[in-house]
Amino acid sequence: MLKFRLRNEDSKLAIFGVFWGIDMSVNDRIQALFRYCSENDRICPQPLRWQEFWRLIGEPSVLSVPLILSGWNFSTDREKRERFESHLRYAIEDGMLDNAERFLMTLGVDDWHSCPSYLLDSSFGDHLVTEQEERAEAVQRAREIYAALRAIDKSDATRRSNLVNLLWKFECLYGPPLKQHETVKGIQQVIDSFNGITGDPDFPFFEGEPTAVVQTLTKLKDSLQIILLIHGLLAASGTNDLDDLKEFVDDMLSIES
Repeated sequence: MLKFRLRNEDSKLAIFGVFWGIDMSVNDRIQALFRYCSENDRICPQPLRWQEFWRLIGEPSVLSVPLILSGWNFSTDREKRERFESHLRYAIEDGMLDNAERFLMTLGVDDWHSCPSYLLDSSFGDHLVTEQEERAEAVQRAREIYAALRAIDKSDATRRSNLVNLLWKFECLYGPPLKQHETVKGIQQVIDSFNGITGDPDFPFFEGEPTAVVQTLTKLKDSLQIILLIHGLLAASGTNDLDDLKEFVDDMLSIES
């Protein structure tokens, strides 16, 4: 009978070899099966398939149940792999190697959950918590920006009822060029320069100037500041989708009167 030495890429071939009549030791078959279940970043079968495998091996009370349902979201992929391998190991030790091989080899690509090695120790639950924390920080940052905006512009345009429309239209008209870092940086430098020059008590820049000139120059500076503040609100929202923007503004203004 034909015998061959197992390589990583031979694991599926080795398993099929059992059904082709190739003479393989039980140990080789087990090695090939475990290797196949971890190749190409495989972790475990998808939840429904894992449940089917669990039933196949008799739902043994001595084992921990599959990490599906809530267990799926709040477990790492390393934990999923270790849990599934414990089920597979039980099946083999209980004399169900043939059944385990047949079942696992019928699974298609979409029936397997996979994960790159560098993400093995993170879970979907961790990502949810991180996203919630980032969202809370963004909302708080937006509230501070909005307060600064209202301090400059108390018009109806920046009121709650019109804010989403203002932000959305601003994004459509000015958003793309403002997303260039140098553009935002340049506007901020102009504002800083204005504040530096006009705020120096030893150099009364506007002394003796007509009030209309001072007011117009100040309005121009305020306009630039408004541009940056509106851009900041959009950046905090992290979206250019209108529905998502509405939801973000609702969260931001949830404690506003």
